Amino acid sequence: MGGLALLVGADWSHLPPLYHRGVILALISAVAYAVYLLALRSTRNAQMGSPYGVITIISLTTAAMLAISVLAEGESFAIPSWQDGFWLLLYGLVPQVLGWVLISNSMHKVGAAQVGLILLLQPACAFVWDSVFFGRHFSAVELAGAIITLVAIYLGSLKSRAASKA
Repeated sequence: MGGLALLVGADWSHLPPLYHRGVILALISAVAYAVYLLALRSTRNAQMGSPYGVITIISLTTAAMLAISVLAEGESFAIPSWQDGFWLLLYGLVPQVLGWVLISNSMHKVGAAQVGLILLLQPACAFVWDSVFFGRHFSAVELAGAIITLVAIYLGSLKSRAASKA
């Protein structure tokens, strides 16, 4: 957590309010995502149905929430063309459904600590990709934060592996 604080909090007082809001929303999203993953894991551990049933419930719940958002914002459900509809359907079936079925099938084999470590990879990898692919300039403090985070994730994964072998 210290590494992530260095990574996103360097020069906090000099950063614009939208940056602050983005970090706060990202933290809220991380907590919500962790709760979601733990709930998904407990659902699978309790053998509350096939992964297809679980992903169906998740998909329908998400669709209902998005529908409420679309209606509240006065947006349209219209899909511009049949090609766009095809790509949306393909995207929904292949990476989303297949990905979540694979995740839910393997989640009971992975400890909660390992899931947490994997979640910590996202901001560190985003920083690395931002620097490599988009030429983001970074300070020594931010680089130290990224390195500390990645080393901590690596060390945590070693501890998790050793515990699972015992």
